[in-house]
Amino acid sequence: MTLISKKLDLRKCCSSLIKLPSLNGSTLQELDIAGCSCLDLAGCSTIGNAVNLQTLNLSSLPQLLELPSYVGKATNLENLNLKVLPANINVESLNKLDLAGCSSLDLAGCSIIGNVVNLRTLDISSSLPQLLDLPTFIGNAINLDFLDLSYCSNLVELPLFIGNLQKLQKLRLTGCCKLAVLNFEIQAVSPWLKKMSRLTEFVLKGCRKLVSLPPIPDSVFYMDASDCESLEILECSFHNPQTSSIFAVLPGGQVPAYFTHRAAGGGPLTIKLTENPLPKSMRFQACILLLNQEHLYTFPIKAEVTSSELLFKFKLEIDDVWNIGECGLVQHLEVPSC
Repeated sequence: MTLISKKLDLRKCCSSLIKLPSLNGSTLQELDIAGCSCLDLAGCSTIGNAVNLQTLNLSSLPQLLELPSYVGKATNLENLNLKVLPANINVESLNKLDLAGCSSLDLAGCSIIGNVVNLRTLDISSSLPQLLDLPTFIGNAINLDFLDLSYCSNLVELPLFIGNLQKLQKLRLTGCCKLAVLNFEIQAVSPWLKKMSRLTEFVLKGCRKLVSLPPIPDSVFYMDASDCESLEILECSFHNPQTSSIFAVLPGGQVPAYFTHRAAGGGPLTIKLTENPLPKSMRFQACILLLNQEHLYTFPIKAEVTSSELLFKFKLEIDDVWNIGECGLVQHLEVPSC
């Protein structure tokens, strides 16, 4: 008897499963056999023609040394979740490759990954102490929009080919505690980060050896550089604080000087307006210093204008744990559209 199904999920509930039933691979679109640690993968050949398979989860399979033969027929495969990298992997059709937590991953095998031009999501985060250099195939993934390298604890620098990823929207480097260099200007090479004009999320939390940052693209609206104890916050990291609308967590012991309106604690902070006529509303970039953490939090705010004076006061919901040491505001400048 052949089982006909579009989705087969055996995750976790079949840890003692030894052999798969005979399946009609031509109808199968999603197969999840994660955690089936006793499964005879040779028996997976019963799946047959897997031409319509789009999602395949083979994580937590210690017996997996190479991909089953049916995967080679899965020409429409878009999402592949692995915990080891088989020797015969072909990712030409993949949109998503998840190698998170591959603590025993043979990184030398990454060189056999072929055409990755369609890859949009790559996750090689968590417990990769052996990762000293990024695999070169990443530089060829020119359509990548999500890259997670979090907790690659021995990664010391990002190579220049990372600048090829000009469509990247989210870059996560959380816990890369030895990352000391973001190669951003070597022998007149343009800063790679500046090329990422679509980058919206930039996470550096826990990069404790990182000393400096290249200019941050104006497209970034969320940045977390908390626990980056060596990082020097430079005004030039942000092209123009008066046009930036960014939610950011940054190390620092005082509100930067370019926040021209300042007050101790959470305020009150009063701004007298000289515009005539008065605008209906105004936009500002705000910054507060948390004393307990010695971190700066910066975020955009919009104020409705009802008089010639604006009054601001910042307060934390959990003010019995954290205290605001200083606050600041800088008015946004309107940038004319091109």
